Amino acid sequence: DRRGVLDAAALQALAGESVLEKERQLSEMILQLQMVREQLLAQQEHSK
Repeated sequence: DRRGVLDAAALQALAGESVLEKERQLSEMILQLQMVREQLLAQQEHSK
């Protein structure tokens, strides 16, 4: 399940030591999600 993976990643990020570390990990996750989103959009455009 894709969502389970995301939830686990989010929980792992939030279990980090400091607020700075959490912030850094969340920023990384956001970047990854944006890349996935762009790939999905590109696939949609491609399949039209």
